[in-house]
Amino acid sequence: MILRVSRHERRSPDEPAPFNDLTTAEALLAEHEDVAAIIIEPLQRIIPPQPGYLQGLRDLCDKHSVLLIFDEVVTGFRLAYGGTRTIWCDT
Repeated sequence: MILRVSRHERRSPDEPAPFNDLTTAEALLAEHEDVAAIIIEPLQRIIPPQPGYLQGLRDLCDKHSVLLIFDEVVTGFRLAYGGTRTIWCDT
């Protein structure tokens, strides 16, 4: 299972987890043991991540042995040479 993160609110189990909502992401990871990866666009067009959100996702992924994938097709190297990871994450 792959957990998608979107800027839209989650209305059903098949929909993505909401952006900037660590509580929901943590609950979903606790509920579903078969999550292989979380795919997230780290900058939702014009919506920046809340302080600590991306690092919190990184920590949750480490805790649950889940791969964290930053989809940076749009943002890519426009924000930083190392991508958004170098701006908002410690690792």
